[in-house]
Amino acid sequence: MGALRSSDNLSQDHVWQSAHLVRKAPGVSKAFHALSRLPSMWATKSFNFLTDVRKCFCDEEVQNYIWAIVHQWEEITLQWDDRVVPCINVKSIDSLQSRAPHFSEHDQDFIERQFQQSQIFPQLEDPALREKVETAIRRQGPILTLSNVLPRVTENHLCRKFEGYFDYKHV
Repeated sequence: MGALRSSDNLSQDHVWQSAHLVRKAPGVSKAFHALSRLPSMWATKSFNFLTDVRKCFCDEEVQNYIWAIVHQWEEITLQWDDRVVPCINVKSIDSLQSRAPHFSEHDQDFIERQFQQSQIFPQLEDPALREKVETAIRRQGPILTLSNVLPRVTENHLCRKFEGYFDYKHV
């Protein structure tokens, strides 16, 4: 498990306290624990965020969504490479989230420009490593966000809950 970086101005205690809020759902807690490798992902989240996650009663969906984020960033960081992870900052994450470079030429061009201008992962200076990370990013479909976890999960949960209810038999 990668170490948390102090450069993110986010203490390890904050992450663990946040994850503690979802402890009653062990799978969700494990997923958030895995995501703690990216403290920059948490920098803009409050305790209310995880309280809302806990209250949504969609544990399986939340767990799957968080694991999808973990696996996506595992690929972007080249399997949690210790030379890459410390270079991930909030601005870079914000720039990438909700983009779909695999499907969008516009997003591919944006990412290429941002990398050329060192706007994404500016502390990652090794050219070969930057190229590998950029390639990993370009392979991504939609880059998932923590901000969208609740709307996506609750929407999916409600769709499944009422699946078939609104067909012609009930109208």
